[in-house]
Amino acid sequence: MFHKELTYGMQKTIIRLQGRMYLERDDCYFFGFPFGSNLGDVNNSTIRERVNSIKGHFLYVGIEPNQLVIANDIAGGYRLYTARIGNVTYYSDNYEHLLGVMREHGDLQLDNNEYIYWTKRNYTTGGA
Repeated sequence: MFHKELTYGMQKTIIRLQGRMYLERDDCYFFGFPFGSNLGDVNNSTIRERVNSIKGHFLYVGIEPNQLVIANDIAGGYRLYTARIGNVTYYSDNYEHLLGVMREHGDLQLDNNEYIYWTKRNYTTGGA
């Protein structure tokens, strides 16, 4: 399991991923199954230019002292979920983990429209 807790100013970020790590180098991480030449040369400075040339389903996480860089495949084959509670942002590839965190911090309110959309497409229309 990949677990990192980061602080950016007053904001805290917690990343908890269960998926298989494909590549790790200098606080740059690939998860899933990326295909492409020279993935080891991809870093936070080059990911924006190179992301469209990487094939397969993948998640890229790049950690810097002042920012977090996240990119995934264009079809979203590698699902990443997020929840913001107070000044903490959680990222996980397991939505059940995030639901558990949300339950710990209060009651969950079900948005029926978002739930129906999610059951059909496996994602929501925004931050809901």
